[in-house]
Amino acid sequence: MSTPFADLIWGEPGVSVGSNYERVRAAVGKLSQLPSDERAFWRDSSGRVFVNLHDTELTSAFLPVQEVDSGDLLGHFVQLVDRAGKPAQFRFDQLDDDGFIATDRLLRALHTLNYFGCSTEPIRLFLDVNHRFFSSISDNHGRAFRHLIESLGLLPGHFVIQVVASDETDLNTLAFAADNYRRNGFLTGLYCRYPLQSRSLIAQIRPDFLSLWIDEAWCLSELPDIVDAANSFRVKLIARNIQNQSQVFGLRQAGVNLLQLENSISP
Repeated sequence: MSTPFADLIWGEPGVSVGSNYERVRAAVGKLSQLPSDERAFWRDSSGRVFVNLHDTELTSAFLPVQEVDSGDLLGHFVQLVDRAGKPAQFRFDQLDDDGFIATDRLLRALHTLNYFGCSTEPIRLFLDVNHRFFSSISDNHGRAFRHLIESLGLLPGHFVIQVVASDETDLNTLAFAADNYRRNGFLTGLYCRYPLQSRSLIAQIRPDFLSLWIDEAWCLSELPDIVDAANSFRVKLIARNIQNQSQVFGLRQAGVNLLQLENSISP
């Protein structure tokens, strides 16, 4: 993020959050005041905030998380999309550690500005953090991001930091990072792609949320045991990648009541 933009938004941390997110919306409104060659972010005619990475204009789209029975919205997952609204295929593995950290933080700032500064219904933002971030940052994960959002008048409780782990990611590393995010006030979440993996993540990491990526690897008959384990550790389960209504029915029967809907919204 460029220095001029930081100068516009940076303030004392610990600011209480207004009901209309006045401070973050004011920061978004100031983007047009920056010289064009010094902008990390800019807005298009619809009001969306964009960033340019590798000659590609990128912005945010949000996927609602809904409680099935009541229809209440819990918050939104975020997707990085191009100007046409298609998911962006951005290759983090092409970056060195410094470039990776800077890009990761830039994108989190982009999504924060779009969600709380432009969206009509901000509730809680689920932000993905790539597992590589934990090997690039040795300690106090979340501190720099907490300082940024507090300068915008937001609180860590408005965010769920979602760890995107690979099969090679060490559980001890995940537990250490999750604990650091909790110490900085954030809610924590993890992805789970296999039923067997879910029990280890629930028992050892104890995130606030566990996202179940529903595909052919899942047998819905295994879900009741996973739901029982999650309930015992007060972990909320969210089903993602749902393909059809029969899966929705099976998830509800098993006791999974939070679903990520596929109809994305723009800020």
